[in-house]
Amino acid sequence: MGNFVRLIESFRKGREGPLGTMRGLMEDVIRRSGIEQMLRKVDPGEEEQLANVEELVSAAAEYDKEHPEGSLDEYLSQVSLVSDADHMAGAGGAVMLMTLHAAKGLEFPVVAMIGLEEGCLPHVRAQNDMDQLEEERRLCFVGITRAQERLILSKAGRRMIRGLSGATVTSQFLAQMPKDKLRVVNLAEDSWDQSERRQDDVQEIEGEFQVGQAVRHPAFGVGKILELSKTGTNTRAIVEFRGMGRKTLILEYARLEAVSS
Repeated sequence: MGNFVRLIESFRKGREGPLGTMRGLMEDVIRRSGIEQMLRKVDPGEEEQLANVEELVSAAAEYDKEHPEGSLDEYLSQVSLVSDADHMAGAGGAVMLMTLHAAKGLEFPVVAMIGLEEGCLPHVRAQNDMDQLEEERRLCFVGITRAQERLILSKAGRRMIRGLSGATVTSQFLAQMPKDKLRVVNLAEDSWDQSERRQDDVQEIEGEFQVGQAVRHPAFGVGKILELSKTGTNTRAIVEFRGMGRKTLILEYARLEAVSS
């Protein structure tokens, strides 16, 4: 108990200094408390808790941006108000939020699926596991077929993860859907439908590689291309790397180099 009290006191003092931030405090809490280390040891299929912790850091970073002089008490008060608002019965309709797993067997007039990005849907754990990838594909199908009248599919051009904002990569599931069945609306400059803007570059990248070719990756080393899936800006290559196994890479971002035989 004494160690716990001293830990809490050190967190309080860490926020008092002029350089203290809520994000820094949240990072410190999850690191020194051991909760992050514990959650990283959970079964790979049960990563929602770790994602919640990372979202806590992102939320704290947003608070710092909007309230640079904010205190810990003010932050906690705001979090409490938001939580209380979730339980208020509003006048009129409401938006129901649920996971794809929880949506099985249900139907709604309008369904909005968000986060159709690599790392979200499909989940990052499916990146190098074909069985997991197919399970993610089935979950995507579950979400699509929940809609009775209207389906909205969306992705963010940039997403904040653990307080850091970065560009996203379009989900391969979106790229595999028939374009003539979709009405694309671009709400941001970094929207997923950028095929015309970068078509020349993409065709050049596609023509540079072929199945059976030896390539080098800056992190994975030397490998051989086993399969190419040409889908414009989302063209992927499955590569077997020596000692590293199979990796699925998006050519536009993979920084692959051809290796002469």
